[in-house]
Amino acid sequence: MTGEEDRIRTIAGYLLKNNARLILTAAPEAGAYVKAAVLQAFNDESTMIRNAAGQDVVAFLGQLEPRNWPECLQQLMNTLYSTDLDHQEAAFNILEKACEDYPRKMDVKINGTRPLDFMIPKFLILAEHPSTKVRSRAIACLSYFIPIGVQSLFVHVDTFIATLFKLASDDDPLYAATSAGPLFSSSRPFCLTFAEDADSLATSTPYSERSCPCCSTA
Repeated sequence: MTGEEDRIRTIAGYLLKNNARLILTAAPEAGAYVKAAVLQAFNDESTMIRNAAGQDVVAFLGQLEPRNWPECLQQLMNTLYSTDLDHQEAAFNILEKACEDYPRKMDVKINGTRPLDFMIPKFLILAEHPSTKVRSRAIACLSYFIPIGVQSLFVHVDTFIATLFKLASDDDPLYAATSAGPLFSSSRPFCLTFAEDADSLATSTPYSERSCPCCSTA
């Protein structure tokens, strides 16, 4: 494909993003076609097209909400397992933006299960990925769920707090400076909520007392 064709497709992608709200009133066939097209474009070899498609996915997912487009979340999470770092980072870029823009919409039940019950453990694992970019995006995704007290994160409090400690001593100074500080700051409301839960505090006191003063039982 020529560079000109890439540019045309990229412009088309941005036009779709700017009119994302129209998918709510589109005919079912048209809506299905658009969703399939942007997910296909998200896997394109062209970085320009992938970036445009990624913005489309964020916009459409925000309009439709994850409960009405579960196959999108599934594809994004599957891509996190990809051995292609470019595609892996592209998927994480979308997930990070979605978690930032509409975290409450992500915390839903779909067919009796909560996607975050599977997503958050994956984010915690990827917070130790060899790639600095992947680690940063994993931590960013987690941080957006702290202020709203997502239960799916709360049940992994021990792993989460252990991750906080690892951040402070990350081998990449830039990563430690840009990720650890904001995450520790955003974790304050999480710690306050955590401290109010007697059962959780009793089981995790060794971690909680070191992670923040507000969780100390002294």
